[in-house]
Amino acid sequence: CLRGAMPPHQSLLCNGVAGGSTLRSSGKPAAAAVHAQQLKPQTGRKQNHGLTGATAAITAAVARRSFRRTRAVKVDAGVEQTQVLPTFSVLDALDSPFPLASFEASGLPSSSRFCWWESTRQGRSRPGLRSGLHPLRLDEGWLEESAMPSYAEAMAERRAILQEQRHLAVVDDGESRSAQEELVDLVLQHLVEHFPERFEKRDGRFRSLQEGLEWRLEREMSPLDLLGSILQEDVCIMHERLIEGGAEHLFVAGVVMDSFDPVAKHMEPMMKLHDPVPGYANDLHESMGRVFSSLRKPLWRANFAMVEWRGSDEAEMDMRPEAIVSRLYLKVEYETLRRLPKNSEYLVFTIRPYMDPLPAWSKTPLACRSLAREIRRLPEAVLDYKGLGEPAVRSATLAFLDAVCAASGVES
Repeated sequence: CLRGAMPPHQSLLCNGVAGGSTLRSSGKPAAAAVHAQQLKPQTGRKQNHGLTGATAAITAAVARRSFRRTRAVKVDAGVEQTQVLPTFSVLDALDSPFPLASFEASGLPSSSRFCWWESTRQGRSRPGLRSGLHPLRLDEGWLEESAMPSYAEAMAERRAILQEQRHLAVVDDGESRSAQEELVDLVLQHLVEHFPERFEKRDGRFRSLQEGLEWRLEREMSPLDLLGSILQEDVCIMHERLIEGGAEHLFVAGVVMDSFDPVAKHMEPMMKLHDPVPGYANDLHESMGRVFSSLRKPLWRANFAMVEWRGSDEAEMDMRPEAIVSRLYLKVEYETLRRLPKNSEYLVFTIRPYMDPLPAWSKTPLACRSLAREIRRLPEAVLDYKGLGEPAVRSATLAFLDAVCAASGVES
C-alpha cells in the first residue's frame, strides 16, 4: 500500500527512543518520530487504546457506519458559505485521499486514508521497493494544515523548537536564498487562497487569523524560520547540479523537525539521504534520480513505519497480542515533490507526518486489508527497518488487521 520505506527515527517533537522503534515516555507521542538530540519531555498521559473482548463486534458496527464528510467553510466577498461534502461508507472505495479536512471532521484516522485509497488499486506486484509516486494537484493536497485547535497545538511545539533548538532543525547553505524566498511566496499564496478564513497577507504582514498571530514580511527575516513557524510540514530544498553522467540533487536548505536529522544530512546527495533504507540503492536510486531530473509536474507519495509506545513506568512488557497492539502507533509520512517555477534548478520536498494508534484503524477496514497485504509482501530487512522486525510485533499486527477485515466482511 504505502511504498518505499521510512526510518523509525526520533523527532525533536518526541520524547525518547529505546530499542529502535520503541518510544518511552509518560507523555503522548507527537505527530512523528525522528532525530534525537537534546530532546525535551512533553507533559500528558498516554491514552489507553487497549483491545477488549468485544473488539470484533465493535469493529463490525463501526464498519457499517457512514460518515458525513467535512463542512468546509469558504469566505467569498466577506460572506461565509458552508459546503457539505458527500456521505461515504468505510466499506466504499475511496476516490481520493484528499482533502485532509474530510477525514479530520469525520473522526477517521488521517494516517489510514492512503492505504484506504490504495486498497482498490492493488494488483501490481514485483520484488523490492517501489517509489509509489502519484500526480499531485497542488490545489488539492500540496500543504495539509490541520483544523483548529490541532493546528495551533502543533505549531506551538514547532515554534518552541525554533526558539530553543533552531540549530537542530534549520540548515542553510547560504546560497539558496532566492529559492527560499520564491518558496515562501508560493506557500503564502497557497495558504491565503485555500484557507482564506484562516490566513491573510496584507500590508506587508502575514496573519494566522484564528491564532491571532502575525509576521512582518521583511527582507531581513529568514524564509526558513517563517516556513517553520506557519507550516506543519517539514520542508527540504534540493539543488540540482550537473555531474558527469547526469545530475545529482543536494539537500542544501530546509527546516526539519519530524522526518530526519537535517544537520547530519545537510549538503548530502539524495543517495546519502537514503543510506539506511534497505534495497534503496538497488531498487530505487536510478529511477528516483531520473524522476528528479525530469520532474516537471508535482508528485506525492506516502510511506509507513510502526512505532511502539511504552510508558516509563512499564518495567515488564505484556507480550500478549492485544497488549502489543495497544502499544502500537502507525506513523505515515505524506511527501510532496515539486520544482520551483523561477529557480528551476531547485526542487522542494514537503514531508507531513501523521500518527494514529493502530486500534483506531479498526474504523477503516479497507485500509487494514491494504496494509496487511503490504506487510506480507515486504522483505525481512525492510520490515525490520519499519519497526516490524520482531516476530511478536509483526504477528500481533497482522492478526489485528486480519480480524478487522473478517469482522467487516472484507476479504483479507
